[in-house]
Amino acid sequence: MVEEVSSVPLLEAKGICCERGDKQLFDSFDLSLKAGEILQLAGPNGSGKTTLLRSICGIFDARIDSLVWRGIPVTDPLQYADELLYLGHRPAIRHHLTLYENLSWYSCLSRCSDSAQLDQVIAEVGLQGYEDELASSLSAGQKRRIALARLRLVDCNLWVLDEPFASLDVEGVKMLCGWIQSFVQSGGSVAYSTHQPVEFSGCDSRILNIDSSRTLNRGGARQ
Repeated sequence: MVEEVSSVPLLEAKGICCERGDKQLFDSFDLSLKAGEILQLAGPNGSGKTTLLRSICGIFDARIDSLVWRGIPVTDPLQYADELLYLGHRPAIRHHLTLYENLSWYSCLSRCSDSAQLDQVIAEVGLQGYEDELASSLSAGQKRRIALARLRLVDCNLWVLDEPFASLDVEGVKMLCGWIQSFVQSGGSVAYSTHQPVEFSGCDSRILNIDSSRTLNRGGARQ
């Protein structure tokens, strides 16, 4: 899935400029992410965290002056789209399908058709016994767990997660933190936003404050 950590940054995006409506969110904003690193985007509501995450995935049409993936200049984020997984703030599940049908659909997109793996993933997200329940009948936290199950079904190098801890209970937060830690310790990278205080042990983790354009490490010291 992921490769050995390299000294070359996984992603470097310089001069990000984007607007939402009549408001300019970023003007020549820079972002970089190393292999094996966790990057949290912080800032108040409306500061542009979601827009920035979508921009580096090619989902939002932002202008980026310089974009480098694995040390190779590219012209569009879609050129590395098959190496990342983006999960938005909304769970993006189909409410008229059952839990199992939703994950089966996801697994087909990720070229995984192993039903045994689906059963294992359902157990990992704590949803055993709900396989035949319509997604519309599940709680917000259970819907979030369905969405997060994609992290166990897709083979990629970068997770881009917008408010992934939303609606999760204490055990759900612990589960996702464990997944993130294991992913980056094996060489993967994670960029995410959250308003919840979360901690990662034994990981290269830092905070990028969108509102003030300051980069902080977990101890709060400026870099």
